[in-house]
Amino acid sequence: MSEQTHNVSRESWWLHSTGWSLVLLAFLIPFPGKVPVAAVYLFGLFSLGEIISSAGKGNFFRFLACRIRRAAPGGHMWVFLLMPLLYLAGVLWSSEGSPWLFELEKKSLLLVFPLLAFAASGKVFDKTWIRRILAGFAAGTLAVTLYLLVSALLSYRLTADTSLFYYSRFSQWSHPSYLAMYVCFAMGITGSYLTGYEEKSGWWRWLAGVALMIWWVAMVVLLSSKAGFFGLIIALGYLAYRLSERWKRRSVWMLLVICLLVLIPTAWVFKPIRVRLASAVQNLTAPAPISPTHRADGMVIRRESWKIALDVWKENPVTGAGTGDYISETTQRIGDRGLLFPFGGYKNAHNQYLQTAATLGTMGLLVLLAWLLLPVWMPPGKPTGVHVFFLMLTGFNLLSESMLEAQAGVIFIIVMQLLLFRHRQEQ
Repeated sequence: MSEQTHNVSRESWWLHSTGWSLVLLAFLIPFPGKVPVAAVYLFGLFSLGEIISSAGKGNFFRFLACRIRRAAPGGHMWVFLLMPLLYLAGVLWSSEGSPWLFELEKKSLLLVFPLLAFAASGKVFDKTWIRRILAGFAAGTLAVTLYLLVSALLSYRLTADTSLFYYSRFSQWSHPSYLAMYVCFAMGITGSYLTGYEEKSGWWRWLAGVALMIWWVAMVVLLSSKAGFFGLIIALGYLAYRLSERWKRRSVWMLLVICLLVLIPTAWVFKPIRVRLASAVQNLTAPAPISPTHRADGMVIRRESWKIALDVWKENPVTGAGTGDYISETTQRIGDRGLLFPFGGYKNAHNQYLQTAATLGTMGLLVLLAWLLLPVWMPPGKPTGVHVFFLMLTGFNLLSESMLEAQAGVIFIIVMQLLLFRHRQEQ
């Protein structure tokens, strides 16, 4: 084997390793703890090896700089770095002793992953690899939900407790709204796969796809997250759009009829779901007063959390309270209102837009919106349907959860945002 052939073979090995590490990362996102974070750094390790291999005997740093310039023309990378850099700057106006270091540690992937993604070879974001990566995420979500259902079934045999299949007792690893969001995104991925192949692909693909769709809907029903139900509507709307692109208006009506026949009776049969939805409507339209001695409904706590975040923002309209100071500001206000018990561990705003505005001020809110929206619409090319669906699903969930205050939310948003953007660059 010649030296040139050997170098090509070595580069190809590193390239495939980098691609499969991204597939592994996507697969592990729904899993708990530090497992997905370890996969990020594994991707970084393989990407570094691929860069060294591609640079050969040339200047490594010059090669790296040229690759990043090609991957991020016109300041594209800076759009992704705006948010983490502003959190870093927010330390300057934080009070002495605030837990800003802990806050930065939670958000470190907002800075690390963009650098890794723009340094990596564009070949791992092409059509073939992005299909594998998105399929990996759907497979990971399927594995997690299968495990949770089997675990609930085994526990049910011992206790006969039906609540094991419902809401937070079913979602053992993460908040039900996070897992429901993963399920809805996996549902959108499944819909993209179903409508993205030619007719001759075979009946077995449609059978598997429809079975998966039923599974995703069932999981959202069991998780019974209010945000999850709205996410399901967004996912079904995206599926209707994909179907209408391929089979025109007739397929949309078919989908709506199926949804009416399946979802409405399901929601009516399961009493806990009816109670949760009715409670959400009541607490938004005619909220009951919160009691200092009894744990409140989640929607009531969110309502009070939103008020507190607005108060903090009004007091610091331009710069916000500063990175790390939001928790102390919130705790003080909760204590002043005599609501420490019902709030329990609820110390964030349960709304990322308000949370960012209270922490980093109006400029932080504007940067958050730019960080979310600009990568979807900036050139080159038009955004893919999956990317727009991801933005709609994520943007809605940010209304009810402070997702950048939890590692599960950070890694899902930044990884999928970068993957889908880099894929569009390679189209």
